[in-house]
Amino acid sequence: MSHRERIGVGTDLLDVGRFRALTGETASNFFARVFTAGEIAYCESQPDPAQSFAGCFAAKEALIKALNSFGDDEMASSLDYLTIEVTHSAQGQPRITSLPRAHEVTATVSISHTESLAIAVVIVQSA
Repeated sequence: MSHRERIGVGTDLLDVGRFRALTGETASNFFARVFTAGEIAYCESQPDPAQSFAGCFAAKEALIKALNSFGDDEMASSLDYLTIEVTHSAQGQPRITSLPRAHEVTATVSISHTESLAIAVVIVQSA
């Protein structure tokens, strides 16, 4: 690792029940503010959409925390939930495929959930 390379770690734990409680217009408005169309389609296609929405949201929060750990106010202020996109490989492995474009950052994400909790851990690396 070079002396200029930085690594940050973020984690987030959520109550899945918060996402189960969202219904109707409240859910639609919230989802439109924080999830991309692809994320919404993926989560709604899963056996328990609330778990998937909670896991995806936790990943976004964990990414923000990991980037904030760099102490770079410009990077932190460039973040928006819709500039962060969580996708999944054919095998179901989550990936963060959209990041703030102004920064050379790579991110690795792990998401896990139970019926009641969702957790995500993100490791970011910046040159």
